[in-house]
Amino acid sequence: MANRVCASYDQAGILILDKAVDAKSAELFLRTSWGESICDQYEALQDFLEDWQTPWKRGKEFFIHFGRLYKMARRHHRKRIGIVSGGQTGADRAALDVAIDLGLPYGGWVPKGGWAEDQPTPPGLLARYPNMREADSPEPAQRTRLNVRDSTATVILIAGASTSPGTDLTRDEARKRRRPHKIVDVDDPNAAELIKNWLRQIDYLHVLNVAGPRESESPGLYDKARRLLHEVLADCSAG
Repeated sequence: MANRVCASYDQAGILILDKAVDAKSAELFLRTSWGESICDQYEALQDFLEDWQTPWKRGKEFFIHFGRLYKMARRHHRKRIGIVSGGQTGADRAALDVAIDLGLPYGGWVPKGGWAEDQPTPPGLLARYPNMREADSPEPAQRTRLNVRDSTATVILIAGASTSPGTDLTRDEARKRRRPHKIVDVDDPNAAELIKNWLRQIDYLHVLNVAGPRESESPGLYDKARRLLHEVLADCSAG
């Protein structure tokens, strides 16, 4: 069924991109609910599309017109990005609080019981952040993988040389899934511009995963990450 959907939109892309449809009709098509449908279907089928377009499996020629059509449609259907994180102290928590401050959609997976180092007993984080979802395992690694899987891109915020096993797992999972990711030092005076420029290059950005060390592993990270993310995401809060 996913193959049929992709093939149908790919054919529509061929007609529009090869100018078999006049420019005015194509513009109208992309501005209406058809364009919104293109965006929704492409984003829902992102994992399927990435698998089909893996060069050593089938080649990049599969569904490329669907991808180009999506980029055209997304220009007409801009939407606020959603923020996800694992809810841990530090960068994770800063991302959630900034999203709430700015009225951005937020969510993400948390360990079973809503565990965080400052929320050790159920319902933990789920009481404070009800939009988050509980993973099957209390092990943080599972929710880390799920948040990378369910996001478009991941930014990892560190302070200086600080790192952690969870941070390394986030980076490795993003590489494994071939998802855009960037590691940024919150102490870099150009950090905000670095992130903004990187985000502008991601045409299909709709969910941003924010990760980084815990506050206990990198004291002061929460406050620095919160100020940085507020500057970066302020423009994304417009409808």
